Amino acid sequence: MTDKHEVDTYSIIKVARELNPDINVAICKTLPKGELSHYILNDRTRIEKNKWGIPEPVEGEAADIEAVDLVLVPLISFDRVGHRIGYGKGFYDRFLKKVPQAKKVGLALTPPLDIIEYSNEMDVKLNACVSPFEVYDF
Repeated sequence: MTDKHEVDTYSIIKVARELNPDINVAICKTLPKGELSHYILNDRTRIEKNKWGIPEPVEGEAADIEAVDLVLVPLISFDRVGHRIGYGKGFYDRFLKKVPQAKKVGLALTPPLDIIEYSNEMDVKLNACVSPFEVYDF
């Protein structure tokens, strides 16, 4: 959601595919009750903007989340210990708990805050965050 000051992940996907043509990329779709479903991004995946203006798949091939080894998480802000701020619905936290095997990498346009004081045990911390300023490892 570049209009909401989030990183454009499509340019990252394009470069990743150029460097590794065999890579599988999954994209998510919001479901009722705060859940996400996942689809393989390929030529047959049809994408439309949802009610929040987020591009997401409306039809395509389902992805196996047990095969996920890296999750790129667009965010609004993050802190120096790996907490993040998104849009507050908890979609990513619920999903990230389902993929403990995956490295969780935030994508930020801002430098980190010192600490996000209102984080809690429901929040899933990042393993790293990439920003224009630095790559942060937690």
